[in-house]
Order: sequence, then structure tokens, then C-alpha cells
Amino acid sequence: MKATYEELERTVAELSREVEKRSRSAEINRVLLTISSTVSRAKVLEDLYVAIHAALGSVIDTTNFFIALYDEKNDALTFPYCVDTVDSQYPDVLELSRKESLTGEVIRSGRPLLARRAEVLSRHSSSALEIPSCTVAEVWLGVPLQTGEKMIGVMSVQSYTDPDLYDEEDMELLSSVAGQVAQVIERKRWERDLKESVAYLESVFRAAPVGIGVNVN
Repeated sequence: MKATYEELERTVAELSREVEKRSRSAEINRVLLTISSTVSRAKVLEDLYVAIHAALGSVIDTTNFFIALYDEKNDALTFPYCVDTVDSQYPDVLELSRKESLTGEVIRSGRPLLARRAEVLSRHSSSALEIPSCTVAEVWLGVPLQTGEKMIGVMSVQSYTDPDLYDEEDMELLSSVAGQVAQVIERKRWERDLKESVAYLESVFRAAPVGIGVNVN
């Protein structure tokens, strides 16, 4: 029995979706490999952030992009890396739990968030929390950066002009690489802290008038 035109159309559509799915998987794997390889080459955290930004830019629009790091002890956010066409600076956020913040919502929920301007404005109008002084984007997408159970921050992209620039597929893509991004950031932060500790101990040793003895008994 010959296949009908409708059946052929369905088959072609299914094959197209499968090809697109495999192509997207290949893109994600390439991004993950690129990000992993930057750890050893990046001398400082800033170099790592730039490399992450560039790698992600090959699969998603990262015109407006930031990485925020969360300090749970102090309930604070810092923005060590941000590229934005409208807001040139991202001030640190203190007392995050008291702010009506999309980034804070991702931190609190531990889940990715895709929000458009109307939803953001609705959140602002109905919230009793303090509203941050930043420009509301047409669409905002953020994913949590976690290592195991530890929440270390948020990675986000946004657009001030196109409300349809990001969708659920983009959210899935960013989420799929977020774990790797979190791991390489944590590793580089550990390397930085270790170097600072060694440098401090060396300075203490050099400053000691007679040196420091170590009792091994």
C-alpha cells in the first residue's frame, strides 16, 4: 500500500525534528567541550567568564549576558561579569531575599525562569518587596548555577527589543550547560583562593624575624 501524501509529510517532519535534535545535541556537546578546555588556559576568572560568554554565543544570542554569583551567608549577589547594551553597570544586591528580583527568584527556586516584560511588570506591581533599579527587558531568561546541592549563582541572557528572542528550547539549552559552567567557575575560584592562601603564608614567613620553625615530633 502506497503511503499517502499526509503520511509522507509526517515522516519528513519527524525526520526534520530528529535532525534538528541531533544537531542541537552536537552544538551543546561542542559548547561543553569548549568550556571545559578553557579552565586550564584561563589565568584569571575574568578570562574564564569571557570564554564562557564566547562559547555560548555560538548557540544562543548573548548580546546581553551576565553571570551573577550568590553569597548565601550574606544573602547577597555580585555580578563579576556582565555585558549589557542598556544598563552599563550591575550593582551588588544586598539582602536578596528582600528584593523582587528575577535573579533572586531563580536562586530561591533553583529552577530556570523565562519571563517577558508584561510578567515582570505584573510581578513588580503585586510585590511588597523592593524593586531593583534596572531596565526591564522585553524577555529575560535565567538558569541556576549549581554544583551538587550548592547554589553558586545565575547565568542569564535578555533582550530589550525582541520579546520572542528566547523560548523553551533556549531555556533547555542554557540549563543543559549550566552545570558545567558552575563546575568550571568553582574550580577556578578554588584555584584563585589557593594561590591567595599560599601567597599570604609566604608573606608571613618572609616577614618573620627569625623564620618559622615546624615541629614534626
